[in-house]
Amino acid sequence: MKRIVIIGALLIATLAAQAEIDVDSIANNIRQFAIAQESASPDSCQAWAETWVAQIPHNELKTYASQGEKILYTPHSSLPCRITYRTLLQRLLQENDDDLSMLRYRYMYEAMLHNNEGDEAIDFVFYDPADQEHNLRQYIGHSTLIIFNDPECEECAMLRQHIVDTGELGGYNIDSTTTVLVIYPDMPTDEWREAVVHYPRHWIVGYAEDVSDVYDLRTLPSTYLLDNNHRILLRNAHTYITDRE
Repeated sequence: MKRIVIIGALLIATLAAQAEIDVDSIANNIRQFAIAQESASPDSCQAWAETWVAQIPHNELKTYASQGEKILYTPHSSLPCRITYRTLLQRLLQENDDDLSMLRYRYMYEAMLHNNEGDEAIDFVFYDPADQEHNLRQYIGHSTLIIFNDPECEECAMLRQHIVDTGELGGYNIDSTTTVLVIYPDMPTDEWREAVVHYPRHWIVGYAEDVSDVYDLRTLPSTYLLDNNHRILLRNAHTYITDRE
């Protein structure tokens, strides 16, 4: 009898070991897939991501989502990374929709559905330092750079100075034909009102309280470069500037 109990315990331990999820292996798998996708077109990336995600075992989906958030859903992640993570979360949510722990992932999934490169930027209302109302759409017809920033943020100051000194961002000219909107994504403070008087006079300065979720602002600065029709050309093209300087 004692021998049977021991054998049974060993069998349970063996099965548990086999069921143990290798987190490092999953993280490496995600990184390798992200590297392979980096230069893919959005349509190709979507197709490949669907094939890749379909092969993930159900019991590993949550681990893939957790590790993928760190690798694919950083504040400055590329469009292929966001497409891959969005596809992964879509399957996760479909198979675990009644799980309350999925609320965070649903929020992230919905944030990745809009304001991507190639999309038309969603309109939003903002207010200038005199509290006069404006909206993004009134500037359509002009290439537009939106800088979401905080005057007390050091990286934000580096970005603003880079644009003033070089007149470029991400390989695009930021000149007198470009409308520059510098938006503080919160209610105005005395510090903000004092700081914005030192911004270039031709820049349009404002604040918008309810824009963070719409534009997925997980860090500042965040930038969106729009063409004349307000299609998004680049998101967060400034990353290499603040990393380098």
